[in-house]
Amino acid sequence: MDSIKTPFEKLPSEILDSAGAYGFPVGNLQNLLNRDTIKIGDELTFLVEMYDDSGVKIWLVSNIWQGNVTGSKNNITRRYASTGDVFEFSSQEAKIEISILGPFNSETPKLLKAPANVGKDYLKLGFFELAQLEYNLQQKKLKDPDLPEFWFYTNRSNPVEKNIVDQQKLLMKKLSINKDRLRAISGFGLAFDAFVNLINDTPGISEILWDIAEKPSWFSILTKGISTSNTTIGNITAVNPEIWQLPDNVNGYYHPLSFKINDEESLLLGLYVTKPYGILQLSAGIFGLIAKPVDTSINKKLIVRLIGAKFN
Repeated sequence: MDSIKTPFEKLPSEILDSAGAYGFPVGNLQNLLNRDTIKIGDELTFLVEMYDDSGVKIWLVSNIWQGNVTGSKNNITRRYASTGDVFEFSSQEAKIEISILGPFNSETPKLLKAPANVGKDYLKLGFFELAQLEYNLQQKKLKDPDLPEFWFYTNRSNPVEKNIVDQQKLLMKKLSINKDRLRAISGFGLAFDAFVNLINDTPGISEILWDIAEKPSWFSILTKGISTSNTTIGNITAVNPEIWQLPDNVNGYYHPLSFKINDEESLLLGLYVTKPYGILQLSAGIFGLIAKPVDTSINKKLIVRLIGAKFN
C-alpha cells in the first residue's frame, strides 16, 4: 500500500499560489465531518500527480456541487439480494462542475471546466460499507479460521432461491451483519459506475488513466463494445487519517481493486475511502486514489488525494 506523506501546506509555492489565484480551496479538511448535508456551492479540491519516466506532472482538480439536475428522471433500480432483501436506488441526477488546472512543472497551467451529471443516490452509497465489512470479516477470520464465508450477491431481476436466502440469513446473524450495510454493498456496482463516469467527465484525467491502462483489443471492442467491472484484490487495510491530514474521527480504508475492461484486467486501483458524509458525497467518500498498470514493470503511476474543502 502506498502512503501519502507530503503535507499540502508544503506543496510548491507555484501550486499554492495558483490555487489561490483561481479559487481552488486548499486546507479546511478538519471540518469535513461538521455538516451532514451537502449544499450548492460546496467544493472539494484534489491534487493529481502523474509519475512516469519523464518525471512528474501535477494538476489541481475541483468538484463543485450544483444540486439536482432539472428534469432528471427519477427511475428506480432494484437489486434482489441473496439474503432475500430487495433494495431500491433512485436514478435522480445531480450536477457537479469540474475544474482542472495544470499541468504544472513543465508548462503554463491551463484551466478547463466541464459539467458532469452523476446519480445522486449512487454517490451517497460510496465504497466505505463494503470496505469496512470485508475488513471486519478479515479480522474475525484471523481470530476464528473456521468462520464461514459470507458470499453476498445481488440479482438484477429475480428473487433468489429460498434455500440460498435461508443460508445467507444464518450467516448474517452469525457474523453480525445488518440490513443497512447490505443496501450500500448491494449498490457497490452502481456507485463504482458513477465514480467511473465522474472520472470520464474530468478533462485530462480520463486520458491519463487510459494511457496507464492495458487496452482491450479492437476485436473485443467491436464485438462487445466496452464494459467495465472490478474485483477486490489483496487485503483491505485500515488507514491512519493523520497521514492524509483528515480529522481524527475519520474512519478510512484502503481498498485494492483490479479494474477490468471487457472482463480483462486493465488497471490496478487503490481506493482510499471513508463514509460519503455531507460534502464528501462530491467524491463518493473517496479521499485518495492510486492507479498503476497491470504490468508492474511499467514505470507509471497516478496519485490523487484530497487537499481542500470549501463549505458554502
